Amino acid sequence: MSEWSVLPYMHRRWRKVARTMAHQARDRFAHQNWRRSVLRRLKSLTGYNTMQTCALRPRVTETVQRQGYTRQRIEIQTEPGVVMPLYALIPD
Repeated sequence: MSEWSVLPYMHRRWRKVARTMAHQARDRFAHQNWRRSVLRRLKSLTGYNTMQTCALRPRVTETVQRQGYTRQRIEIQTEPGVVMPLYALIPD
């Protein structure tokens, strides 16, 4: 697994609450209440509610010319000290 993968971390977090919020709604109102609860819980589990803003600090780490486009590997900071890699594909 990639050193950038968050899957092992997220699997550990999700195992702690696995299936505690199963859908059992019998009508639209109950479904809407369940949905709101699940969204709140997902935001909490993923850390969405506690994310810190920061400067992106983009850094191009690789540029490769391909047929018809240039591929750039870029790293950005998503939270202080948390780096996310991505690719930008730029047509010729």
